[in-house]
Order: sequence, then structure tokens, then C-alpha cells
Amino acid sequence: MNGEAPSRMAWYDRLQKIDPRIIYLVVFVLVSIPFFVPIPVKMEVSPVVKKLYDKVEQIAEDNKRYGVDWVNFGFRQMRFADYMAFIRDMYAIISKDYRGTPIRDVPMMKNIRGLRDFALVFDVTGSSAYADWVYYAQPEAHFDIGVGVTAIIGPSIRPLIDAGQVVGMMEGLSGAAQYEQLLNIRGQASRGMGSQNLAHLWVIVALILGNIGYIASRRREKKLKKELK
Repeated sequence: MNGEAPSRMAWYDRLQKIDPRIIYLVVFVLVSIPFFVPIPVKMEVSPVVKKLYDKVEQIAEDNKRYGVDWVNFGFRQMRFADYMAFIRDMYAIISKDYRGTPIRDVPMMKNIRGLRDFALVFDVTGSSAYADWVYYAQPEAHFDIGVGVTAIIGPSIRPLIDAGQVVGMMEGLSGAAQYEQLLNIRGQASRGMGSQNLAHLWVIVALILGNIGYIASRRREKKLKKELK
């Protein structure tokens, strides 16, 4: 050992070599904040979300109650034969709702036999399963369809909305947050948008800091080269 103190890293080098653990820690903190501290997220509601909202509100106005105005059948893998049975006699393939209540005991199902008696079917999916409702069931039963899908699926549904085969949709996290905004509530989607916005902001800040460090280091190198000539 020669007793010399280790050279300190220049500030511009530090900006380019931020410990990844620090970056991930900041991301974790930022995405957690909206779930504890309200962060207002004001968005412009897209026409497709507004159409879905208007349709739902048109079907049952004010104080909508589960079992009286709407029902959730839960998940079921559907085949072509199932859709046809659903149209004629839905009780042949669905016996309980997602809570385990017998379908025939749900008040709103009293005078309903099959899909022809439905005003709206709302399908939440991350795949192309919505297409089966559009192509198999709707032409026979003539009900309206609304969908909630991941953002990557959304573009494939827009032509169906333009054609009137789908009344509207919630597209990804943003679409769900817009729907919550129309309902004047701050739910999981709105909190998620707050987390997403803060995370995106941090990515931008990190990129700016890294570029500042890179530019400063390049200028320092040029200056040293000139001094050595």
C-alpha cells in the first residue's frame, strides 16, 4: 500500500453508474404511494368508455344492486355448443353465480330463460374470447356486448365498435380508471394509474440524469485531450 487515498468518483460518473438497487427501490416506493396517499389523476374519457358507461346507466338507473339489476356468472370455458345452449336455456350449463348462489334463486333471473332475455353481456378478457360472443351468440340472441380488455387487445375491438357489434369497452388500466372517473370513485384502477404515472416520471428523470452524466463526462474528456496537446 502506498498510503494514497482512493480517488473519488466524479459526479458525472456517479450519474451514469447509479446502483440498480437504488433505482428499483425508488420504483417500489413510487408505485406504492398512490395506495396510501390520494393522488388526483384527471383523464380525458375516451368515447368507447363513455359509450359503455351510457349503455350500463341506460339499462338500470340509480342504486344498482347485485342480484336485482346485474349478476356475475363467474368464469366458464365456453365452446360453440355452450353458446347455443346459453341462448336457448342457460340453466342447462350455468347453475350458480360466482358467489355460489343457485342462479334460479337470484331475483333478477326470475323471468329470464336464455340470452335472448339479456340487455347486455359484459365480457372481461385478456384474449380474443370476446369474439365468440360477437360471432356465435349475438347474431342469434341480439343482445348488446360490452368488453373490458387488456390494452393490447383494444385495437382489434375498435372495428366492432364502429360496426355497432360492440357498444363500448374499457381498454386496459386507463380505460378502467376512466370508467371510475365517470362513477366519481377512486378505485384500484385510479390508484394504479397514479402508480404508473409516478413510475413513468421516475424513468424519465433517471434517463435525464444518465444523459446529463454522459454529456458532462464527454465534455470533460474533450477538455483533458485539449490540455494534453
